[in-house]
Amino acid sequence: MLVGFPGQTIVPFARFITTKKIIFDAFSSHYGGYIEDRGYHSKHSLMALNYWLWDWLAVIMVDKVLLDTNEHIN
Repeated sequence: MLVGFPGQTIVPFARFITTKKIIFDAFSSHYGGYIEDRGYHSKHSLMALNYWLWDWLAVIMVDKVLLDTNEHIN
C-alpha cells in the first residue's frame, strides 16, 4: 500500500487495515513544516511534540520511506 503526502496521520490507519507492505512518501515533515519553517509553535511546546510524534510514528510503522533529497534524508 502506498501512503502519500501528507500521510503521517493516515499511516496508523493503513497499518490497521492491511497486512501488506506499506510505503510512505514522506514529502515533508509535519514538525519541519509547522515548527521549524513556519514557527507556528515553540520548539518545546506540546504541539511541537505532537507533530514530531506523528512524523516518528509514520516512519517506524511502514516498511519503506520515500525521500527526495539528501537534505530531506538528513
